[in-house]
Amino acid sequence: MRLRDKVAIVTGSGSGIGRGIALRFAQEGASVIVTANEHPERAEAVSAEIRQLGARELALQLDVRDVAAVERMVATVQDEFGRIDILVNNAGGGARERGRLFHEASYDTLDYVIGKNLMGTLYCARAVLPFMVERQDGVILSVASAAAVNGADKDMRGGVEYSAAKAGYLGFTMALSKQIARHGIRVNCISPGPINTTPEQPPNELMKRLQDRNPLGRMGRPEEVAALAAHLASDEAKWITGQNFTIDGGESLGL
Repeated sequence: MRLRDKVAIVTGSGSGIGRGIALRFAQEGASVIVTANEHPERAEAVSAEIRQLGARELALQLDVRDVAAVERMVATVQDEFGRIDILVNNAGGGARERGRLFHEASYDTLDYVIGKNLMGTLYCARAVLPFMVERQDGVILSVASAAAVNGADKDMRGGVEYSAAKAGYLGFTMALSKQIARHGIRVNCISPGPINTTPEQPPNELMKRLQDRNPLGRMGRPEEVAALAAHLASDEAKWITGQNFTIDGGESLGL
């Protein structure tokens, strides 16, 4: 178990990639704090799965845009577990039903997307870092997107602000890794391509198009991102920091 006795916070882990990472970390021996915002019952469900794996867990409702809520969450984890070894910044997402072409987007939507992605990542990292610096150890891992590197699809509503927010993760990762390396803290980033989080459902037109254009002929799976996250969070990756890892089946190569 590569993460035995580690304590990991995984934000936005009630479903999708976050759920996959939370479960994989538990399988690797970590105690896992699961957070969700709009659907806290999903965090409870993932926590139940973690308990079935025999790992310690805690489910919390968290809006990463709320600084006070982030600080309360970190204080709760510190009090309950006595340490924070790993932070996975996974909470985020696009504009959803608010999505428009950029020149039609409301300013409120821009704030919303930047807030729940980039600002939420900054707030969570800022809140855990004093504890990691005190212990002179820790891992911060952020889940960005292939859109951070290549930009979102030209027809994606809300894709511009989403790409801008996720691209911010890359600069954050590089700059912070240099600043805190002296404290034994590593900072890395994962940029997944399209991930199929609903394999039980037939693919819609967008999913079919994404599958057809991918060199490997399919979308990715949450557990594949989780496997990379587990490696980067473990001591196997002790000499890796300040890096972004694209995991997209070769799509970014333009094959």
